[in-house]
Parts: sequence; C-alpha cells; structure tokens
Amino acid sequence: MSRVGADDRPRIDQHLTALRELEFSLRATPTGGAGCAAPTLAGADVPALSRNMIKVLVAALSCGITRVGSIQWQRATGYRNFPWLGITEIFHALSHQESNPAVVQQLVKINNWFAGEVAELLRELQSRSENNGTLLDNSLILWGSEIATGNHTEDNVPFALFGKAGGALKGGRLVDATAGTHHNRMMVSICNLMDVPVQTFGDPKFQQGPLPGLV
Repeated sequence: MSRVGADDRPRIDQHLTALRELEFSLRATPTGGAGCAAPTLAGADVPALSRNMIKVLVAALSCGITRVGSIQWQRATGYRNFPWLGITEIFHALSHQESNPAVVQQLVKINNWFAGEVAELLRELQSRSENNGTLLDNSLILWGSEIATGNHTEDNVPFALFGKAGGALKGGRLVDATAGTHHNRMMVSICNLMDVPVQTFGDPKFQQGPLPGLV
C-alpha cells in the first residue's frame, strides 16, 4: 500500500477484501474437501457452489489472471434436479414436456433461478471498479444455450449479451436476426469486439461476416 498512489489504494483494498470474502466463503461451503481433489457435488450444495464459481471467475478477471472465462451450470443433457426449488424430477425429462402447463411452471421456476445466477454475476462485475468505470462496463457476457427448446429445436435460439465491451457495444436493444441466420455470425461479432479480425466462426459454411445490426 505504501508504494502505490492514492488513486490505486481503494482498488487494491477492494480486491484484497473480495479475496478474503471469497476465502471465507469457500471454507464455509461443503465441497468434499480442500485441495485439488474433485469435490462431491450434492444437489443441496449447488446454489452455494454456483456463487463460489461466480466469485472465483470475477476475482480472476479483476486481477488479470485471465481475460476469458465461462460457467456451465449443467451438462447439455441436463440430468439434474433442483431440490432447493422443490423440484425433484430431472430437468431433461421436464424439458420434453413443454405442452404440459404444470411442467411449464416448473421450467419457468428453474430458468428464473438460472437468470438469478446470471444477475449475481453481473452484480459482482458491476461492483468492481476499473478504468473510470466498472469491470462490467469493460466486459461482454454471453448467456445462452445450444438449443431453443427441450425438444431439441434449433430455430430462434435466444441469446443475451450484457456489458458494454469497453464502450464498443450499445445495450438496451433487441436484435431480431433474420430467419436462417446462424448464431456463428453473432460469435464473429463478439470476436470482432475483442479485436479478433475474423470473418468466420466454426464451420465457414454457416455464413460469413458479423451479425448485422449488433454492432
């Protein structure tokens, strides 16, 4: 602290405080033992583990350990239930019953929980000061899934983008991509926002160039 300028001291103090809070949180969460051993993941522990993953990712971004990170709450097949929400049937089975109003209510409840975890990530990023703004201002967060519905449809897959990407991306918008536009073009746009000058992402046959209207 004695070797840095007055402007940098609050940022360092904020970072050290966040690391200490993370340390206490990790110690308090039952993860099946310390060290590098794979934790035992019990269903009731998932909410706490999710918050710890968010804190670890934000800490890594904040101190420059990495520029890119990801969180995956479950496998694509979704073989998980949600006892903390009062839902005991596995997500995969529920997702194939979208014509059942009672099941839809459970799916809404599950997806609301996922949305809450994304919101927590955004709050953590917003709480970190960086370059006359926040870490959220200088980040770009993509939230999405590989399919549109539980019946494995791939049309009109929704994606949500958060953050300003350092001022390069305008928020508060809905971009309705033309029918037949592959999401690869959105990924090209994201690469371009990060100064990666590509024109294709993945298989080049799925159209070339960025997504019109995004940037």
